[in-house]
Formats: sequence, structure tokens, C-alpha cells
Amino acid sequence: MKENIGQSPNQDIKTLAAEKKDKQSWKVLLEQLLQEHLFELNDLLTKNRTEPPFSRYEIMEGTELKMPWLVKTKLVNKFKNGLHFPLISTVFGKKDNGQDQTGAYYPAFFEQEKAKNEGSIQICLLKSKDKVNNKTQNPDFYIAPSLLKEINTHLNQRDRLLLPSSLSKKNTSDLIKITDYQIDDINSRFYTLLILKSKDQEYPITFHRVGNNGSNGEIYVIHFSDDTFGLIENKRPLIGVNILEVPRGYANPIDSKYRELWEETGLDAQNSKLISEVSLVADPEYSLIKPFLRILSFDKSQQMRTVNNGQKIDEEDFEYITQKKVPLSQLINFIRNGEIYDSHSLSALFIHFLNSRILLPNSQKNLDQSIVFENKSFFVYGQKHLVLPHGPVNQGKYLGDIVPDSGSSRIFYQINQISQKELPKGEYQSLTIKKILEKINQNYFDIVTLSALLKFFLSQNYLIVNPVFQSSKQ
Repeated sequence: MKENIGQSPNQDIKTLAAEKKDKQSWKVLLEQLLQEHLFELNDLLTKNRTEPPFSRYEIMEGTELKMPWLVKTKLVNKFKNGLHFPLISTVFGKKDNGQDQTGAYYPAFFEQEKAKNEGSIQICLLKSKDKVNNKTQNPDFYIAPSLLKEINTHLNQRDRLLLPSSLSKKNTSDLIKITDYQIDDINSRFYTLLILKSKDQEYPITFHRVGNNGSNGEIYVIHFSDDTFGLIENKRPLIGVNILEVPRGYANPIDSKYRELWEETGLDAQNSKLISEVSLVADPEYSLIKPFLRILSFDKSQQMRTVNNGQKIDEEDFEYITQKKVPLSQLINFIRNGEIYDSHSLSALFIHFLNSRILLPNSQKNLDQSIVFENKSFFVYGQKHLVLPHGPVNQGKYLGDIVPDSGSSRIFYQINQISQKELPKGEYQSLTIKKILEKINQNYFDIVTLSALLKFFLSQNYLIVNPVFQSSKQ
């Protein structure tokens, strides 16, 4: 949702704050604060052609007097590749000592032109006899061993994941050579922004802390014995809506295993059976983050609950949460109709649905068809890796939207099914659907690619619900 933003109000906010005592007056004050800081944010975003701006409706819906509101915003980094990272500071109220309770974070945005040209995840389906033709070759990255060691020393001191050593293993003339870097720390608990620099380009990468439990964050799929699933409804200020997700969270310096599970659902992992656990890769376009997926089975008698009477557990989490138990049939419908579009949730559910044989291939004929992937270089992998191509929006058959990270990005990917002639420039390789399912089992794909594949397979009925689960009590 977009709207025109008017002029910033001129009233002295401090004077106004001193005059307002009762709750209703503070509502008025909050609205004026939001108007001022929303203008400040959108003014910077508009000047830097960042897409999409915030609407007042979104900010107010996400705030409801309890959420943090914007108090200071400056665009700290704007990159040639079209990624923007505004620095957003927030205030929540007062600490016991009377000082402001504040926080800060770097949400990821697309520049308008990048959103237009690369804001869609393209799915190109080939028939069994078709072949895909490369339109260009994608170069690899190279970082000299001494420079890579220096960068990784700084990352290690900040408890961040390290860049892979494979970035230093070959040095040929066709590589993109990284010659310099910059590290920008805004929030030592969560956010680090690393900018890698070549001769004519800059590449921003966001990092999150690795907790004491060795995790870069955790994602949980909660499967109850009556085939219901545990979801949370979370208020996400960055995308301005309440969103359905599986429980998840990024690492905290004092993290213990399953902290986020208890915090968001009230469930004790000791009462569960661990079905599987695996490390996932977040959106490789702009992050080096590998959250841990844990799939847990609980007896149907276990009840989710709101911890701490619905109040925020941690002021820097930006979260207010309610819990939902959802039958499998309803969960599948939520995915089909777009009510679940957070890529952490979609990818985690997809992995569980395949491993538990909740979803099965509809026919052998479908398995022989192929999907086109781009062979592209990413710092997170240290080498070329297969992802679904990115391309222009509003192209081909629209299949829905996904958000790579509802907690720390304001990026919306459209999913479009296109023909081979509509593929943008890229180095391509086709995989049969049978091979794709094998690679998912091998934990090959990132969470954005997994999410788009799940949406596509369900939209085409290439995967269907196992009759055993369809007949179970919903």
C-alpha cells in the first residue's frame, strides 16, 4: 500500500510531549511522532529511489501504541547493485533509570529500478525434450588469502559466520576481484553490515550473531500428533501487517537451544520428539545467515500459550505474538492462497512435507519435466550455486509473492512462470523435477528458492497431499 506523504509537521515534539498526560492524548502524540518520522524515512527513501515506501497505515497498524516507532532514520548505504540499507533507530519508552529504551537495525530495501528489473523470481518450465541455452557467463568472485583472513578475523571477533575459504582458491583474469572492505556495526547483538569492494562495484552482506549454542538463529516446525501444526501470528513493522509464520528467531548472545520455541509458543522441547534438524541458507543475494531448522513432534495434548501475558519478551525483538493450531488442510490452503509468504516458514514447511511424505509427486510424467536454474556466484557459498533466476516483475503467469525475511527486509519477490524466450541474461542449467526433489533432500537450495518451488509445485498440482494425511482427523 502506498500513499502520498505530506510536509513534516513543525510542532515542537518535546513541548507537546510535556503537555500530554492521559492515554488518549498520548495516542495523538504518537500519531504526530509517526507522521514526522514516517516523513523523514520516506523522504530519504524517495530521494534515493528506494522501493517501496512506507504508508502511514502500515506504520500505525504495526505500532498500536506498543510497537517501537521511528525516531531517527538516515540512509547509511546505497549500493550500485540496487540494494539499500537505511539505518532505523527506535524508542520503546523508558528504562528503570529513566533513560530511553532504544534499538536500531538495518532493513534491506530494493532500489526502484532493481525492484522493477530483478524483483521477480522466474520459474521457467521445460518439457522433457527441451534444452536451455546460456545467454551469458556469470563470473566468480576472488579474495586474496591475506585479505580474506583479515576480513574473517573481524567477523570472528563479532561472532559472525565466516566467508568461505573457497573464495581464495583460484585467481584467473575473468574473476571479480575483491580489493577492499568496510564493516559497519550498528547493533552488536544482531546486525553487522559488511561491504566488499571490487574495482567498480560494492557488494553488501548482512550478518547476524552466532549464539552461544552455535546457532545463527532457529526455525521450528511444530507437528502435533493429530496432524495440526503450530503457527504464530506476528506483527512485523517492516512489512506493515500481521503475518503467519512458523516460530523462529535470530541468535541472541545468551541463546540456549530452543529459547525461541519457548519464547514464542510456551512449548517445552523436552516434551517433544526431534524429527530432524538441518542448517538452512537465507537469501544469498544480500546475507550470510544460516538459521537452524528443527522439526519437532508434540502430542496433541500439548498447548501453545502466550508467554508473559502477551507482552514483549525482549524489547529489541520487535515482536508481539499470538499462537494458532492449524489443521494440515488449512495449512496447505494458507500456502496456496498466499496467507503464508515468509520464506523461512515456507522453506521449513516444504522440507518437512517432503521428508515426512506429507506431499507426494502427482505423476511420474511430471517428474521428467525440467525447471531452469541460474548458475550464479554468491559469497555465502564461495562459488557458483544454482538458484531460480531473478528478472522483471509483471512478466509471465503470476503465482504469488514471498518475503525473504519479514523481520529484517522490506523486499517482496513476485513469483512468475515464464517461457524460455523471456529468460533474462544468465548462465543456465536445467534440472528435472525428480532431481530437484533429490537436491532438496540433500539441503542444497536457499530458503527463497525453496519457497518459490513450493508455491509453484502446489499451483501446478505437481505435488499433492498424501492420502494417508488427507484421511487423518483434521
